[in-house]
Amino acid sequence: MEKVLIGLLGVLGVILGAILAVAKEVWVDHRSKKKKAQYLAVRVAFLLDKFVSNSIEVVGDDGEMYGRDEQGCIRLNTTLPEIDFLSLEVDWQALPFELMYEILNFPALVDEANGMISSVFEFVAHPPDYDEGVEERQIQYAELGLKSIDLENKIRSKYGMPKRAYNEWSPIEHLSVKRGQILKLRKKREEHYQKLSQRA
Repeated sequence: MEKVLIGLLGVLGVILGAILAVAKEVWVDHRSKKKKAQYLAVRVAFLLDKFVSNSIEVVGDDGEMYGRDEQGCIRLNTTLPEIDFLSLEVDWQALPFELMYEILNFPALVDEANGMISSVFEFVAHPPDYDEGVEERQIQYAELGLKSIDLENKIRSKYGMPKRAYNEWSPIEHLSVKRGQILKLRKKREEHYQKLSQRA
């Protein structure tokens, strides 16, 4: 009977040892994945923050800051910002799927916006003011800036990073106001064209 008990205790010891080894491995893997996700989150948040600053510059560029060119046309002084998350050497699999998708899909939204801007400049806007093109550029980057802030806030919240502090000036308010002004202007323009078409 003693031998059976000793044998049973030995087997239980081996099983318990194996369970503890697996548990330790799972715990170490979880900690490693969490640290990788936190590092990734910090890197992405900083890139998004820079993108917001660049978007604000685009939104503020009406082409008049440095005067017009020799032909009297506006001069746009800001280049459209790019964002490349794939250049980061990080473990993307450390993120939850939904967040990873939202981050990695963001550059596609930027490309889509740039396509819209190019189309408006090519087919709708005319010199010397290129009003519709400048307007499209401003509204697209106001919206991208707001989406970028929203995504950055999600990342900061998920990984316990402090919220971005703004002193007296709020980029959210600035971008929202500019977006609202353009939408209001477009609505007025649409109403004007509707009145003209009704008279004809």
